[in-house]
Amino acid sequence: MPAGLQILPVLGIGEVEPNTDLAAVIGAALEEQGTPLQDGDILVVTQKIVSKAEGCLVQLDEIEPSALATEWATRWQKDARVVELVLRESRRIVRMERGVISIVRMSVAIGPRCCRGIPMPQPSGCEQTSAPAAAPKSAW
Repeated sequence: MPAGLQILPVLGIGEVEPNTDLAAVIGAALEEQGTPLQDGDILVVTQKIVSKAEGCLVQLDEIEPSALATEWATRWQKDARVVELVLRESRRIVRMERGVISIVRMSVAIGPRCCRGIPMPQPSGCEQTSAPAAAPKSAW
């Protein structure tokens, strides 16, 4: 095999639902597109798809925002329920300023622009897009 780096998308996975066997789905998609995994390959999978397969969904209409979440959300024009989810996922709040919440989660400090890899405009692992059709007002 020649030296180099090749990056290929995995096509045809579709919507991931709770309890999806990601290994089987990704393997089948790779086979279908003619790029099965080979020795030495590296597969990168986003936390979002893993969280969805694990069923990490929350019904936003069941979230009762705290006074802190409501006040901060109002000031920065955010959804107070989503801010509350960010705060609940936090072990410690490092900073809350200019519309960004920096937290410590699971003993790992995450940078000031993001928490769990999601910029605060789509806050810390809490996102309202791509929720299953059966749960249109969900966040993960």
